[in-house]
Amino acid sequence: MEWLADRSDNYNMMEDRHGHPVVIVNSSFHLDYARRNAAGLELLEIEPR
Repeated sequence: MEWLADRSDNYNMMEDRHGHPVVIVNSSFHLDYARRNAAGLELLEIEPR
């Protein structure tokens, strides 16, 4: 999460109604960049159960 927070111009950090972290990304480029470079980052399309 720190990796994303350090790049807040491209990644907006929020929480969902259950307190889970949510990332809003400016573009598909930045999404792919985060997937390649943010160690330990796990992205889900739906909230975990």
